[in-house]
Parts: sequence; C-alpha cells; structure tokens
Amino acid sequence: ISFYTSSMGDGGAQRTVANLVKGFAESGFDVELLLLRAEGPYLDSLPKETKIIELEANRAVRSIPELTSYLRDREPEVLFSTMEYLNVVALLSKLLSRASTRTAIRAANVQSEKSSSGLRNSAQYQLAKYLYPKADHFIALSKYVREDFSDYYGINKDEISVIYNPVAIEEIQELATEKVAPSFPDQDSELLLNVGSLTE
Repeated sequence: ISFYTSSMGDGGAQRTVANLVKGFAESGFDVELLLLRAEGPYLDSLPKETKIIELEANRAVRSIPELTSYLRDREPEVLFSTMEYLNVVALLSKLLSRASTRTAIRAANVQSEKSSSGLRNSAQYQLAKYLYPKADHFIALSKYVREDFSDYYGINKDEISVIYNPVAIEEIQELATEKVAPSFPDQDSELLLNVGSLTE
C-alpha cells in the first residue's frame, strides 16, 4: 500500500496519514510513503520499516513525472491520497502510468465551502470533476462530508464510504498518564488553550 501526501508536517491530514501508515504496517502490510518533502514531526512516529520515498518537489504538480514513474515501475496494489490537490495529482499520475494500481481518495473537508474563484482553483476543480470518477474508491470523513462530496463532484453517494479519522488509542492513553508541565496557572492568570493548530 502506498500513501501519497505533502510531508509529515503537523496538519490534520498528515497526522491521519501517519496513523494509517502505522496501523497498516503493524497489521503486516508492506507500506511505502511518498512525500513531496521528507520533513515534519510525524516522521519520528513512523515504524522503522516504513519505506519513505521523497519526491523532492516543492509543489504537488511538479511531482507528477516521478510519481508516474513510481507507479509504472512499482505498481503498488493501492495508492491512497487525501486533500483535493493531492488527489488530482495522484489520479492524473495513475492515468499517465497505466498501472494496475487501485486508487483510494479521501475527502476530509466540506469542499463546496471553499472558494473556487481564480484560475488555479477553477482549474483544480475542473480537473477533480474529470478525474475523480476514475478513482476506484472514495472515502469521506463524515456523513456530511459524503453528502457534500457527492453533490460537489457528481459522485454517486452509494460509492462513497464514510470512515472517521483513525485514532491511536494506545498512544493517547500513554500520553494521558504523563504529567502536565508547566502546571496550570491559578484562576487569576490568562490561559490560552490551543486545539488543533494555529496555522492559516
């Protein structure tokens, strides 16, 4: 199974891919991780046996030649990607490679609420509309995302599986036993609680 994403940065999509890579590797699958850039905090959390392939591209579109060659040469059983721009590149590379690899693309956001204005966004959306029906399997983060995905891209809702984010329960339980440092301030102090990330 091959996973294709931008990096192992601290985003939610990257965390999901890291958890999936660990889960499949621990279940005995041969896993390869294709990254535009082999960087990010989640790299250290991956199993040592994970094969990491850096495509050395600062933009997804520039990884198409190398990803196409990889699929043609390696022909993994499954290629998984998440996020629209990566899904488009993954499907286009699969089409160009003519490999027998099956593709699974994942939707994690309500895409219809994102702006499609501008040449780049419009072109990406039109490519997605053309390429998405060529995927072998569709995964949505929630039922609402499935509804939106179906309406926005014209995909039959019955063809979309709803699979919630993977959760590393054992890791959470282990972290829950650790002491919090520094300790919480007193009631007169101001406290900033960050959930998720503060990136735009």
